[in-house]
Amino acid sequence: MCRVTGVSGGLALRAFHDALAALDPARLVEEALCGPPVPTLLLGAGKASVAMARGAARALGVALEGGVVVAPDAGDVDAGGLSVLLAPHPVPDARSVAAGRELLARAAAPPSGTELLLLLSGGASALAAVPALGLTLGDKVAVTSSLAAAGASIIELNLVRRHLSAIKGGRLGAAARVRLRVLVLSDVLGDDLLTIGGGPVTATRDTPADARAILDRYRVALPVAIARHLAGASDAPRPDDVRLQQIEIDARVLAGPDEFVGAAARALAAAGVEVVGQETRVAGDVVAFATRFATEVCALAWGTVPGAARALVAGGEPTISLPAAPGRGGRAQHAALVAALTLAQAALPPSVELAILCVASDGRDGPTDDAGGLVDAGTAARAAASGCDPSAALAACDAGTALAAAGALVTTGPTGTNLADLFVGVVVGARG
Repeated sequence: MCRVTGVSGGLALRAFHDALAALDPARLVEEALCGPPVPTLLLGAGKASVAMARGAARALGVALEGGVVVAPDAGDVDAGGLSVLLAPHPVPDARSVAAGRELLARAAAPPSGTELLLLLSGGASALAAVPALGLTLGDKVAVTSSLAAAGASIIELNLVRRHLSAIKGGRLGAAARVRLRVLVLSDVLGDDLLTIGGGPVTATRDTPADARAILDRYRVALPVAIARHLAGASDAPRPDDVRLQQIEIDARVLAGPDEFVGAAARALAAAGVEVVGQETRVAGDVVAFATRFATEVCALAWGTVPGAARALVAGGEPTISLPAAPGRGGRAQHAALVAALTLAQAALPPSVELAILCVASDGRDGPTDDAGGLVDAGTAARAAASGCDPSAALAACDAGTALAAAGALVTTGPTGTNLADLFVGVVVGARG
């Protein structure tokens, strides 16, 4: 658990939790389904699917004709009476394949007279993963894991995934036989429906050759079966595909990274903090971003008068290139340690306190049970005093170990949603 010692850190954490509450998935879905209910079969996949299903169950009542949602291991399983299939994240296994096949089968054979409601959120790509015909899950995981470790963006990753899949890239939509309503919580910058969850109901605009070009750019070694598959024609539906045109598909994004940053900024303003800047499309190298963000927070400190509180807020999905054997952590923890080292080297006025929060909205940063880190100008020194060299930890992608040594880890448990990462820098001027 993070040791919060200052007003600035408390304000940053409060903004995070208030933003999550403001964008509660169950409430967003319930509000989106207002109006006369119709008989509906519900399908869902993603880190927010269970909470979204609860909202749908409240809104639809007796009109809900059953369904199934796919959710991460060790998360919430109260889906309003619906069946919940558990699968791992971020690396799929046989349960992910079984769950994906179950979604495809149900979409293809809905009860007579029903509509289909799909609740989609970030994480669905791993939770419901059906390899394309002729490919193994092991080959697919090896390729996409190598691509992620090389620092590919989520857009690049999901482009490749959908060309190795039997459910992504519009294929679930092509299997549907009735009107399909889709409600989405986005973890993707720009809320592109073809990228969120691999775009299971959205027509594919790219080609296998585009996927191969990404893999070549990152020098990912390809198993023979995948190289052969990407050299062939795609079965993914294109925008003019009759399979998607024969049914009505109504897709709506309920919230995404932009709304998450906005909610955090409003929470800070409600607490009396002046939000000086908001950035909603953070992408690219995490070290470059975190260094810049921390530097901007330091500059903000010099203009903060006694008794005032000011903040910068940002959100998005920066990328990180991993060594062969990375240590403990994820991109939010990595950003937090970069920020801590930047603050340690900065000249700061003695009359302010400040803190920087870097946190994953789903409560699980990378393959860890920690959400991120909350750091200040003394975090790096506290890590060193506890026997952990923060610079060496950063080089080894072992930020979690250094943050733990400094008492700077933020651990929330699964939050039941997924809206990308949040970065909050708060400066409080000390009263004289």
